[in-house]
Amino acid sequence: MKRTLIIGMLVCFISCLSGVMFKTQALDVNTIFQQLKGELLNKGMTTTDVSAVEQPAKSMLSLGANQLDIKNILLNLIAQGFKGNDLGSLVGMVSDLMKGGSSANSSAGLVNQAIQQASTLGLKGKDLLTKVGNIVNLKRSSLDQVKSGTDNVKNSLGSIFGK
Repeated sequence: MKRTLIIGMLVCFISCLSGVMFKTQALDVNTIFQQLKGELLNKGMTTTDVSAVEQPAKSMLSLGANQLDIKNILLNLIAQGFKGNDLGSLVGMVSDLMKGGSSANSSAGLVNQAIQQASTLGLKGKDLLTKVGNIVNLKRSSLDQVKSGTDNVKNSLGSIFGK
């Protein structure tokens, strides 16, 4: 009986602690984004552009990107002439690639390559974004296949060695 009570109290404590940790992480992402927002506004970014990138930037922060990486990615895309919802879409593509396991810089590099490919075709505006989205989706699919193949190899080796 005493053992059950102790185990129950330990489980409750761990459950409460994990909830506090998750809440703290969400607060940190919001705090970091507010700092980033101030820096971006000082660099000349408009409030409309900041609003457009808020959700994907917060997602990138929660996936492990640091403030400097995000600032550089945003300023690079703005220097290329993207703003507003178009900017938000491109940052969302970077975030989606990060969800697949890529780093912030490699994800941004893939999006930049896709922008260059679409630009060489003479595309602009929504047509360019659509083409970039298609290229990024193809790259994400190939990354997912590689990751899936790696997972299958790990599972096969685990079953061979009894793990």
